[in-house]
Amino acid sequence: MCDEIRKERNMLRVVMLATTLPALSALRPLMASVPGRQLARSAIMTRTTSVAMAELLPSSPKELAQQMSLSVQAALADKHRKLEVKLPSGLCFGLFGQPPGKQMLGSPDAMIPAPVQERSSRELAFLFVEIFQTYKEACVVCFPNARAADAAEKEWARSQLSPRIVASLDELAKRPAAGFGKSKSMGSTRGAAVQPQILLLVEPTVAQVKAATIPDGGVIVLLNPSKQNAKRGYEMVYTLVDNPHPDWKGGLLFRSYPGQWTLGVSAKVGPPRIHGRSTARPSLVEIDAGFEKVKSDKGLLSQAGGVLSAAGAAAGLERRGS
Repeated sequence: MCDEIRKERNMLRVVMLATTLPALSALRPLMASVPGRQLARSAIMTRTTSVAMAELLPSSPKELAQQMSLSVQAALADKHRKLEVKLPSGLCFGLFGQPPGKQMLGSPDAMIPAPVQERSSRELAFLFVEIFQTYKEACVVCFPNARAADAAEKEWARSQLSPRIVASLDELAKRPAAGFGKSKSMGSTRGAAVQPQILLLVEPTVAQVKAATIPDGGVIVLLNPSKQNAKRGYEMVYTLVDNPHPDWKGGLLFRSYPGQWTLGVSAKVGPPRIHGRSTARPSLVEIDAGFEKVKSDKGLLSQAGGVLSAAGAAAGLERRGS
């Protein structure tokens, strides 16, 4: 499905995710699919690996995909069943032989075309379909509209996976009389008679999140929701947000379950530096204070212990209007 990573690039102030993501076949087995003692060993290994990787900002699409998959598995092993994922708008992985395109992290003025944003949503959803592929039609992907669902149906038809694709939650309660509903559509009826166990909501609204339900033991995953949903019981298992504060240009907010929340700033050379950690998601006030400290710090040592010049911090952060 995917070619190997063509080239790994460090995330600088302007990070170019212009590489091709490898298949996740080595990452996709779920905890529930591993029997007996093997389950316990797998859960321990997954948690150990997840904790180690969760402390690092990803430097490539490959690392991001690995972190995200391990974070999901770790959360499931901890019995979380309502998961949330947030990635930058327009971040593409280069699936199905298409060029991966370019995603400029930390560039608040970057204009991302609508087709690129739509493609990034489909690719992110497909990565999760791979993770949950053993559920087949019991894995339901709900897109925000019929056009997005149709595009996914046509694109994913080349794969060997068989999720059910719908354009709204209302379709889950419907069972069309026969056929696919449309001559080239696989999602409108496929799996209609199968009880959903995995529900992937792509860019859901607040109303959709409130309306979403799943049987006992099932899993709901919110992919790039419009609002945070911690108060509704969702665990933020993977977050990579650029420009996380409206008053600042630049900076990164990152979390990979079960790791801590981290604030990062791009250096002049090399990967982003971590400048603060927190067990809870930092508020806007805390992010502002953290960025102000980074901006005013003239020392050469970051809180993470890495070398960072004042010029490097200035290259990655700028207060709006200054």
